[in-house]
Amino acid sequence: MDLKRLTVPELRQLAKNAQARNSQDILEAVGLELFDRGEARSTDLKHITWNQERVRSALIAFKEVASKIKGNKRTAYTEAGGLKIGLRKDHPDWLWVDTYSAIKTQLGNAVFYCYIKKPGQDPEFGIKLDEVVLCTYTPNELDAALEEWKKMALNIST
Repeated sequence: MDLKRLTVPELRQLAKNAQARNSQDILEAVGLELFDRGEARSTDLKHITWNQERVRSALIAFKEVASKIKGNKRTAYTEAGGLKIGLRKDHPDWLWVDTYSAIKTQLGNAVFYCYIKKPGQDPEFGIKLDEVVLCTYTPNELDAALEEWKKMALNIST
């Protein structure tokens, strides 16, 4: 089926039918098509494998680490990073998801981030210290990333 030939109402009806049949692949394809057309609503994108809700769940433990740092001068967690909120959606650096946890003390400014350029792409997770990317992670490496984040928090909080 060529989704590009369908109108927006037809795409939404197709998604409704696909949801009734629990057809995840069709739901995701329709959401991506609506996004590409600039017509997507948040409800159209909730079936994308990596969306803001899933990122939020993945970063809970990172947020908890940052929240425990006394004297933290940064927001422990935000979903409104500058590459999402500060740029127009047609800007080449704009990100669909720019979510991070941050810790800032006199010893450094550490950020654990999640970037997703557009719906349907895999997230990029990483740790920055003073704006330098130290390492990046795939979704399958989040346990290792959390251990590194805990070490980072300990190093810049003592």
